[in-house]
Amino acid sequence: MSKINQSLSFLQLKSKPPTGKILRCPSSASAASAATRSSSRASSQNISLKSVKGLRITASAFCVLDSQTGWVLASRRDSEMREIASLTKIMTCYTVIQLVSKNIVSYTDVVKISKQASKVSGTSADLNENDEILLLDLLYGLMLPSGNDAAWALAEHCGKKLSSGQPVQNFLSEMNSNCKKIQLNYTFFRNPHGMAVNKNLSTARDVCKLSQVALKIEKFGTIVSTKSHMAFIKNEGKVRVKTWENTNKMLQSGYVGVKTGITSTAGPCLCSSFGNIIIVLLNSRSMEDRWRETEALLNLVQDM
Repeated sequence: MSKINQSLSFLQLKSKPPTGKILRCPSSASAASAATRSSSRASSQNISLKSVKGLRITASAFCVLDSQTGWVLASRRDSEMREIASLTKIMTCYTVIQLVSKNIVSYTDVVKISKQASKVSGTSADLNENDEILLLDLLYGLMLPSGNDAAWALAEHCGKKLSSGQPVQNFLSEMNSNCKKIQLNYTFFRNPHGMAVNKNLSTARDVCKLSQVALKIEKFGTIVSTKSHMAFIKNEGKVRVKTWENTNKMLQSGYVGVKTGITSTAGPCLCSSFGNIIIVLLNSRSMEDRWRETEALLNLVQDM
């Protein structure tokens, strides 16, 4: 393997048996070509890495997955359990969509925002107590502005439909049950939004695997690739219109998702999808570095 520079001294290339089939069609001919080249090179037992001048990845952990073959193309500490901030919401969204598919909840459900949900700190969808909003709109409020209030409201609403007792705990149990089904062996959720209180833990590789499965669902792909969404919210007989903008700048560069995240303890995180390539960065040096590093890693595997 060629030495790139000291900053990539921990980067490892993996040659693993395929674990999944194609989950998403390439968004462009370039993406299709990248996925084809990546999978064909990955089949070799002697994977080499081109020397790329100036490539510097500050993320504490990262993983690059080819969702067509299920192979990890490049990684650094991808099995190290870490906080993942709002990348948690990938599982929150996936779990709600799964409950819709089981007819436990519906996209047309009207969700009433509780006082507790409206008071959740951190990034917000600007929901107020007693707001009434469609469940589908709430999923956009979850994934685009990264609303912690939306996450809590979804957990309360869905949890009530799952069982008696504490709704949010019911929903968390469903999230962790999904971890077992997808074989995310190093992931555990203690809250539905990713705030540092009651830490959620996962790995870069597990987040890749989760995204690989979630992106197979058309509704999930539509939500995470949406740049802005307008919702109608009722409260005490009045209706207001709320427009949410996606925090994921990579959508401006042809990517189709998936989720941004940041807390003081998790650091800047990002999960991105371009064609069949899924890239997860955990704890980049800065919010801006995560954009640059995603592009650098995509270019890296395109040139393999």
